[in-house]
Amino acid sequence: MSTDALTHPVRRTTLESVPGRFVDSLRPAVPLLVEVLIGNIVAAVFSRNILDWMPFGAAFQATFLEIEELKFGRFGSLGYFGLWTLAIVLMGQVVLRSRDA
Repeated sequence: MSTDALTHPVRRTTLESVPGRFVDSLRPAVPLLVEVLIGNIVAAVFSRNILDWMPFGAAFQATFLEIEELKFGRFGSLGYFGLWTLAIVLMGQVVLRSRDA
């Protein structure tokens, strides 16, 4: 063994931090994944397509130009998603003010 190996500790490779980076990169997608999981579980149990009524499902429908099967239409889907977003922001504001000292 050389003295260089004794004086300098071995650095960990960057491969050990790859799973942590991967998990951190998935955090913004968690609400979408949770919505899809809940929608599919409800659809499997109750035999109803609830995904059209979920916020991200409505936002996704707003991206289509001309489809006759849209529940709300293009702008209605965008408004529905906006109402969900407003509700979540207002709930966050209430929680923030109640916890803030």
